[in-house]
Order: sequence, then structure tokens, then C-alpha cells
Amino acid sequence: MIYIEIFDKIILYTERFISRGRLLATLTTAKPPLHFEQYFSNCLLNFKIKQSDQYDNLAGYTANMNLRKTILLFASLILFLTLLIGYFYFASSLKHAVHLEQDKANKYISSLSITLPSHISAFQQDAKLLADHDLIREAFLNNNQKALITANTTLDYFKKNLDADVCYLMDLNGNTIASSNRNSTENFVGKNYSFRPYFKEAIQGNPYVYLALGATSKERGIYCSQPVYGKNREILQGVAVIKTSIQFLQIESSDIKNNIIALSNPDGLVFSSNRQDLLYKLLWKPAAGVLESLRENQQFGPGPWSWIGMAQEDEDHAIDAEKNRYFIHLERVEKLPGWDLIFFHNTQSISNDIYNPLFKSSSVIILSTLTLFGALIILLYLRSIHDLHKKEAAENALIESEQRFRSLSEASFEGIVIHDNGSILETNQLFAAMFGYDRPELTNRNLLELSAPESRDEVRKRIASRPESPYELVGLRKDGSTFMAEINGKTIPYKGQPQRVVAIRDITEQKQAAIEREGLITKLQKALEEINTLRGVLPICASCKKIRDDGGYWNQIESYIKNHTEAEFTHGICPDCVKKLYPDFTQNNGDKKNH
Repeated sequence: MIYIEIFDKIILYTERFISRGRLLATLTTAKPPLHFEQYFSNCLLNFKIKQSDQYDNLAGYTANMNLRKTILLFASLILFLTLLIGYFYFASSLKHAVHLEQDKANKYISSLSITLPSHISAFQQDAKLLADHDLIREAFLNNNQKALITANTTLDYFKKNLDADVCYLMDLNGNTIASSNRNSTENFVGKNYSFRPYFKEAIQGNPYVYLALGATSKERGIYCSQPVYGKNREILQGVAVIKTSIQFLQIESSDIKNNIIALSNPDGLVFSSNRQDLLYKLLWKPAAGVLESLRENQQFGPGPWSWIGMAQEDEDHAIDAEKNRYFIHLERVEKLPGWDLIFFHNTQSISNDIYNPLFKSSSVIILSTLTLFGALIILLYLRSIHDLHKKEAAENALIESEQRFRSLSEASFEGIVIHDNGSILETNQLFAAMFGYDRPELTNRNLLELSAPESRDEVRKRIASRPESPYELVGLRKDGSTFMAEINGKTIPYKGQPQRVVAIRDITEQKQAAIEREGLITKLQKALEEINTLRGVLPICASCKKIRDDGGYWNQIESYIKNHTEAEFTHGICPDCVKKLYPDFTQNNGDKKNH
């Protein structure tokens, strides 16, 4: 009997609990009335749509001004065509002249860049023939007066036939032992030139080409050195040198007005030029240490090596100290690493040759056209004043309307955003706060960046189709957290263009409440199912009162009820069981009562 009473109480309380849960579920799933926030957002969207009328008024005033603009545009077109024809005539003439001059300069500088390496190659071959000559070798091997006389005769022969400036021999210490200029005031014999790079390279067994100002002759030249070996080319004996003039380039004799031709070393020092005032001067502003290096190697005399004020504007143009602008034609010298042949082409002289006669012939036409155009502008300006005032009034009204819209959007209970195909144009403060941004950070940001990855396909589809039905998505905040949002949008005119205005509402709490509600319902249904199981036929042992479960196992009744309900048990002993289990205890108590 006690077990049946326990079952009945459990069933009674559980049915009451489930009934209340169903009532709660019915109340929470009922469709709520329209919220004030949603009503306010709808009013805000409708207000934005009404602004289209103001845009229409503004468009009407603009149309009147457009007619005058059309007339002005037509007159401007005539003026433009006139000026364009003149410009193209001048430009084509200038371009043609520049092309001819540049082509001439390119051909000239290319010719020089071919001539110089070819002559250097020939000088190197001549120097090698001199160094390999048996009589020259004998002068180093025998080192006597007879051998030196024979060597000097050989040097005279080479100088005369090669039209060289001087041919000479140096021993291993750099002392000149024989020279073709031994009988002149500039005699090299006995002079030491071990400081010269052409000697240092040749003494190492390397032929060398060196352009420099002569330390003794004070004349510029090209030095070609070759090592002189003994028999079988085994032991280095000395150095043979041929010095030739650079006059074969004919740079200094060229007649090119207003332009500059220069042969410069790696530091930009002019070694040869059609402008004598530029010799031994630096084309470009010297880098740190350049002047000290020139002073130490004595390649170009004692100096000074001043900068002429030339500066590069870009790769193809330079400007000098007098602000003359040049087009640069540059060719690297093949046999002289770092040396350049440069043609500075004066651009102003070409323009002047074309511009001066053209301006004289077209000045009257240009002045008449400008006068007529000016009169037309004044007339159209006077006619446009009235329409301009009306347009300003319409613009002010539109600005005031935009300010009212901003005020209403800031007072909204939902986030408001205006976008152009997903690119954010404007938001209210609540929208920015909802996503964790400052308002300026959201301008021009794409809406897809504010959507969680699982919602981006839906957002992209909605942006393209522009529906006006609400939908839900997962929003992505700046800190990476997400929330559920409800979206409602409309197409509106915004600054004269159809754009989308969207209201967004955070429905995370509603979604969470719905999840909790579903969980409660599931829990109650499960409890009901378990109670229903207890209401059925329970196999119970007639002797030990154990209950058999669905798996065929026999369980104590307390364990079974505890596993299938939320009931808890406490244990005690009824009077009948006391008499049965403890008869002595019961008899003693009875005797005490009788006494």
C-alpha cells in the first residue's frame, strides 16, 4: 500500500508541473504585438522616403540651370576646338622638331659610343704588340746602354706609326727607363709613375686602360698599359705604355649650339666636352669622399673640381644652375666601366624655334575668340543668378531635412545604416555601438565584414535582390564575438541616388529565451514519459518486492523509483515489522507497560 501512495503523489505533482510548463510554452510562443521600437523604425524609414520629394524640387531648379550650362558648354566646345587645333598644330610641330633633334643626338652619341671603344681596343692591341716585341724584352733582360738605345728606337717607331703622344717603358719599381719623348722638355725618363693605376694593374699581369691628365705633360690622354714578360712569358720584367690623344673623338670641335656633350668618369667629372669651361668640373653634386679621392689619385690634376650645378629631375631630364632644362641622352662606354658619354639636349631652344613665329601669327585670332567667349559667360551668368538663389534655398531645405533624419536616427531604438551595394555610407550611433566600432570606422566598410561567415552568403544574396521582407543573420562584432540580429530594409533616395536603409535589432536574448523554452518543454515531456512508465504494469516479486526493469534485471524498489522519478527515499521501520524482527524488544516494552 505504501508504494501505491508514493506512485500516486508523484503522478499528481508531475501532471501539475507539466500543465504549468505547457501554459508557459503557450504564452511564450504567442506572437507578440508590434514593439514601439519597430514602429519607430518604420516611421524613420517612411520619413526618409518622403525626402525624395525634396530631391525632386532640387532637380527641377537644377534642370533650369542645366539649359544654360548646355549653352555655355556649346560655346566652350567651340573655344576648346579652336584652342585644340592650335595646340595640336603647335604640339605636332614641336614634337616633330624634338624628334628630329633627339634622333640627331642619339645618332651622334651612339656614334661616339662605338668609336671610343673601337679605338681603345686598337690601342690595347698596339700596346700588346709593343710589350711582346723582342727588342723591348731585351731592354729589360740585358739592362745595358745598347739595349736601351735599341728600345728607344723601337718606341720612336711605334709612336710615329701609331700617331701616339708618347710610348715608354717602366721597370718593376715604376721608374721610366725608356721613352719616345726622351729628347723633349717633357722627358719621362727617370720619372716614377708607380702611383698610377695603369702601372699597378699591369705589374699584376693585367692590361689596363686609363684616362687621365698627364702628371708631367699636363695633357689629357688615354693610357694603355701591358705587362712585359721575359722569355717563355714566365717572369714579369716591366710595363709598356702607349699614351694617345682623345682628339679623335672630335667632341671638343663639334658645333652644337645650346647643347652639351660630355665624356665623364664614374664620379661625373668632365674629361672631354664641347664646352671648354666644363673641363675637370663635376656634372652632378659630388657625394661624400669624392673630392678627397680625386685629390689622392691625381688622375685629373690638383683641382679644384667644382660642381657646375646640374641636377637630375628624373631619369631623362636635368636642369642646370641657370634653370635651363635638358633632355639626357646617355651611353655607357663599353671599355671604360663607369664612364659615360652624355648629350644634354636643351629643350627650351627647340620650343622657342617653334613657339615664337607661331604666337605672332595666332595672337589676333586667340584674342578675338577670348573676347567673344568672355561676353557670352557674362550674359549666361546674369541669367543664372535667379535660378541659383532658388537652388540654394532647395539645398538648404534638403540639408535641414537631412539633419532631422539624423536626429531621428540617433533617437531610434534600433541600429540604422545606409549602404550602397554593401558599402556603408552612414550609420547611427546605436548601430556602431552594436558592432563595437566608432562611427568613422564604419564608413566605406563592407557589410559582409560585419556578418559571421555562416551568414555572408545570405547577406550577399539580400544585397543583390534588395527584398523588403525581414530576415535574420549572425552579426560579427569588432572583438570577434557574435550575436543574432533581425534585419529590415527598404530602398530610398539618398543624395539623389537609390540606396538601401536598413534597421537592425539585436534578438540574441529572444533567441536564448526560445532555446531555454524548448529545453524546458523537452525536459517536461521526458518527465511525463517516465511517469507514464510507472503507471503501467510493473513486474514485482511477491516475496522480496524487487521490480524487474526493461532489460530483465531485478532491482530494489527504491532504486527503480529513484531512477525513473525525482523522488527521494528515507528509511524507517513500521510497528508490524518491529514486532516481527524484534519480538523481545516488543515483549519487554509490553511488560513495562503492564507494570
